[in-house]
Amino acid sequence: MEENTEEQKKNVLKTKEVWIFLVIGILIGGLIVYFLQLVPKFGEVFVAKKDIVAKTKVGSITEKDLYNKIEKIYPTEYLLEIIDKKILENKYELSNEDKEEILAEIDDILKQAQENGYTEELFFASNGFSDKDDFIGYMELNHLREVYYDEYFDQMITQEQIETYYNENYNPEEQTLEEVKDEIKEILIGEIETNDPYITYKSLVELRKNNNLKFLDEAFNENYKEYCEQIGADI
Repeated sequence: MEENTEEQKKNVLKTKEVWIFLVIGILIGGLIVYFLQLVPKFGEVFVAKKDIVAKTKVGSITEKDLYNKIEKIYPTEYLLEIIDKKILENKYELSNEDKEEILAEIDDILKQAQENGYTEELFFASNGFSDKDDFIGYMELNHLREVYYDEYFDQMITQEQIETYYNENYNPEEQTLEEVKDEIKEILIGEIETNDPYITYKSLVELRKNNNLKFLDEAFNENYKEYCEQIGADI
């Protein structure tokens, strides 16, 4: 149980850790200057049409949405979190059972953190969350992304690939194809991820593109282009 909880904690932070390495180079340039210029605006009430920084076919992202999280270190990352959550909440529904499972997972993670000497507040602060509600929101997003990844990989892996792997690696007298189909699919997904460590990030780029993502702010647009180039994604 302790190992599973530790693994869950690692999975929760996986996206943020990757971004730390990918985004830091981007932020050194024009983004820092851009946000310094925006500092006087933080307390203002934004006008409806002028504060839109990104658009998708399921809705727009405003400066207010983004600057609610502006105290965090990596603004582009958090803008994409807001965008993804808006798109995925429109695509999938979080059931009450899903929410209960997420809360139970959070309780396990926090319990493990406390056993390692962290208070809840220290755990949230050290991992870039403002409070428990912020953490819950991220875990809900993480769950929605996992649902999307499952669907994405299901479309990538064909029945022919599954049958080929089965014929090459299993004895039909010991296990039928149906008995090991899910196991084979997981193996094939693992091979895809090994060959392309950024495949899930590319899948999110594709999701945003399919939802007509457009950055109306040039600084974010340039940062996103650079990010996509770094992971080899086509935008």
